[in-house]
Parts: sequence; structure tokens; C-alpha cells
Amino acid sequence: MKNKDVNKLVKQLQAGNEEAFDKLYDEFKNLVFYIVINILRDRHLSEELTQDVFLRMYQNIDKYTLDTNFKAWLVKMAKNLAINELKKQKHELVYDETIISSVNKEDFKTFEFIDSLKKILTEDELEVIVLYYVYSLNNREISEALNKSINTVLWLHSEAKKKLSKYYERGNRKWEKKTYANY
Repeated sequence: MKNKDVNKLVKQLQAGNEEAFDKLYDEFKNLVFYIVINILRDRHLSEELTQDVFLRMYQNIDKYTLDTNFKAWLVKMAKNLAINELKKQKHELVYDETIISSVNKEDFKTFEFIDSLKKILTEDELEVIVLYYVYSLNNREISEALNKSINTVLWLHSEAKKKLSKYYERGNRKWEKKTYANY
């Protein structure tokens, strides 16, 4: 969905249109869930917190400045809530392999793909690559969402691409941007 369409929906939601909320939820629920589960590593808790993110978004929609970056605003909100929840836990959560159960086929491919990238990339590189290719955030949006400088994001992106190219060339499969579009 283009930024102008997102801003139109936000404006409608700010005016009290409940249908606009549903459309925004449908558009961004997977992105928010990914951000949250990447921090919490607990499927059930991540599902609950994803709902909390959208509730918080709804409660604070009047504070959102139109024509700024809604996707980055929502990602930052999701990340902050997840970090706060993790701090509440006061113990390290173990990655829950059951994340893949109960997701649809398209999501399954995405999670399976992301899981395979964990063997090749650092956590920061993986986060940048997934946000860029799977969730279509641009580098500036990723920079805002992850609270990293644009140069750091560009460097992480470049390093990840080099690693992926090297990895896939060894298997006689060239890595290309379109590879990600298939997921």
C-alpha cells in the first residue's frame, strides 16, 4: 500500500471511521507481529502484544502527524512495546519453534525463509534484510524503526547482501532481489 493511501486511511481513522482501522490492521498486522516476535521469541505473547500495539495505535492516532511515515511510527511503537514487555519478563525467553504452527501457507514460507537466513546473517543484518525485502520498508524507514543511523542501515544491508551473494553463489544459485519477492 502506498504512503498516500495509508495517510488517507489514517485521516479517516482520525475522523472516527472504524473501517479504516480494519484496513490498517490488515495491511500491517504481519509486519507488527514480525517486529514483536523477533524481540519476544514467544508466539502467544507476541500475538497478544500485536493486538496491544494496534490498540495503542488506535488510542494515539490523533497524535500521529499526517504525511509523516506511518509505517515507521507503527514499527517504532511495536518495538518499544515489545522491549518494555521483555524487560517485564526479567528473564531471557527461548525461541519458540511453534511459531510456524497456526500460520497460513504464505506466512509459513516467510517464516521458514527468515529462519534459513539466521544461519547466514547476524541478527542486525537479518532485521534490515527482512524489513527491506519482506515488509518493503525503505532504508530511511528502517533507520527510524530500528533507531539506527541511515549509514548503519546501509552498511548492514550491504554486508548482508555480500554474505547472501557468497552463500548462494557457492550453491550455484545467484541471489537476487526478486528472490525475496517470492516470499
